[in-house]
Amino acid sequence: MMTFNTLSELKRYLIRDRGRRSFSPVRFINVDSLTDWVELKNFLSRSKAEIVPLSEFCTGADTFPNLRRLRSKLRRENRDVCIFPLAEILRVNPARAEREIESFMSLHEGELCTTRIYLLMYRLGSVFKSLKISDQRRRECVLLSRAERSEYSLTVVQKSMWCLAGSERVDGFKQYLLYWEQVPSDSLTLFTENAIYMDTERYFDDVKIIANTYDLLRQRYDLPAELRRSYGSEAQWRQLAELVIAVGNFERAFCCEFKVERFDTSVLENFAGRDKFHRWFLWLRCKVSGTGYVFRCGAASTTAEEFSRQVYELILTCTGEKNFDEQCRERRTVLSLMKILPQDEFLTRVRHLDKITALKVLTLNSRAERLLIFETLQRFRYGEFRSARKVLQQTLPALANYLSEAAEGYTSEQAEYFRRYRWLKVTNRLTDDFNRRVTNMARSKGFSVYALQSRNELVAEEYSAGAAIYFVDGLGAEYLSYFAAELSDVTEGYSIRYRVGRCNLPSITELNKDFLVGRNVVAEELTLDTLKHETRTYPENILSELNFLVTLKEKILRGLEVYGKIILCSDHGTSRLAVIARRGKFDNAVAADGRQVYKSGRYGDALSGDDKKFPVALEFDGKTIFADYSRFVQKGSVGNEVHGGATLEEVLVPVIVIERNGGARQ
Repeated sequence: MMTFNTLSELKRYLIRDRGRRSFSPVRFINVDSLTDWVELKNFLSRSKAEIVPLSEFCTGADTFPNLRRLRSKLRRENRDVCIFPLAEILRVNPARAEREIESFMSLHEGELCTTRIYLLMYRLGSVFKSLKISDQRRRECVLLSRAERSEYSLTVVQKSMWCLAGSERVDGFKQYLLYWEQVPSDSLTLFTENAIYMDTERYFDDVKIIANTYDLLRQRYDLPAELRRSYGSEAQWRQLAELVIAVGNFERAFCCEFKVERFDTSVLENFAGRDKFHRWFLWLRCKVSGTGYVFRCGAASTTAEEFSRQVYELILTCTGEKNFDEQCRERRTVLSLMKILPQDEFLTRVRHLDKITALKVLTLNSRAERLLIFETLQRFRYGEFRSARKVLQQTLPALANYLSEAAEGYTSEQAEYFRRYRWLKVTNRLTDDFNRRVTNMARSKGFSVYALQSRNELVAEEYSAGAAIYFVDGLGAEYLSYFAAELSDVTEGYSIRYRVGRCNLPSITELNKDFLVGRNVVAEELTLDTLKHETRTYPENILSELNFLVTLKEKILRGLEVYGKIILCSDHGTSRLAVIARRGKFDNAVAADGRQVYKSGRYGDALSGDDKKFPVALEFDGKTIFADYSRFVQKGSVGNEVHGGATLEEVLVPVIVIERNGGARQ
């Protein structure tokens, strides 16, 4: 087929084509503008072609023309002929369209004719474009104009239904053809006895059978077949019709209304906050054929409200499917966009799932789910934390990184200590085994700590011209493995070294910022320490830490745009388990005996005999500092975590060096 951008271009071709020897005399000429159709009709009339009106082939007032008789006449013709309006026959007989077009194309085919049979068509370009023309010689049989489409529609109404008003009416199919053979200009309503025999499920783009607004959308504007009238009220279909009529079809209306080029799950953002109509519209779109979890939810629901519930709950029916994990990932993304909340029934059902599956279907969308994630983690033993962490890489990646087993920078003893410490912190408990471990280490009077280089020494070794320090208050060595996992993709063009050093005792900020003096400092982040001193409810305390940690990577990399080397380090660590120890059998609160006590009882002024009285404490610079979870009694509330003591989590801090030099992790 041949396509022309303007009517003038098409007319020039017709002039050149007239009288030329051709494989076939047939020329289907399709235009999409009614003005162009009228002009082209007049143009062909002036070309001395015989005009053959189709209405002459109707045997009654309300019958279709006899096309066989028409073709028989055309076979006998030996001059140019122009036939119209054949498109209006095919428009209401879509099942016959391709067959009839083929029959006309076959007329005189292969005879090298110089005469022409012009069949002027209107708005049937889609039909011609779908034709499978195997013989390339037929290419010149179909001429398409790309001119702008004009508005024109035909409404076919059974004569017994006198229900529509406002448009020009014609009675019977012969009268309808006569209207087209003259000067068509307005939309029509055709009343016929034959409407009941027409296929109401398949029409070309400008035919409709209307009994209600849904019928208007379905028959005239190609409303997707998956959408049923029962899915919406008349008011909803009417509001949708206004959008669809403005742009031509359901999909374009959807894209225009939601300002997207095509459907993407991102369009579901803030689903819960949208008005009722737009939630309904989004749900309808998700009922239209597509692949993925949201389309399954759309297909499984009969209302927009049920769709919201299905997005949460349908996953529970997919647990045995091969692509279950993939569906969990898609659902997690969709739920984060939709901002809908789970029903209590869903949470109850999740509690009865096995713990791995439960972690897979939970999200961070609601406080109830966040609590349930950590409640589920408490069902795991320490020896099972690896399987939990694997699932958390999808459900809560920051927490999975926090639980990473990366041991870079640790001694083997420290690596095992912090693996267990992190798991206990995440599950909000302290065990006899770990408490004994801490007590035994405390009795060594800090040997395991002082065998290490101090943080100040490490910073002095690493600091050089072009370097700068990124200081994070309260960032203990417990986070070393987090950064090893978080920065694992930062390789090309960088070298990274992970080291652990001890801070000054007591482990307080006032004694641990001396290493910053006289050196470049990118930032002094105080947020983490502030969060630890708050009294947030578990697990929100951990989630708030993670929310802060995930912001650091980009900040550090931005620092490397200015400096060639960034040294990430801290003043001191903190202890969550020292706070947990206070609430049960592990609480060893000892009287202050008149001494000044500091930092929630983690240390106090030293008194004579403390070295014998407190074998789990260190005496340093006139202070008695607990190296286990013991404490001096001190009035006042305690935050989520404490520091000032000498446990490994309080005293050890990371010294992480990120350098732009094309090297690798060390």
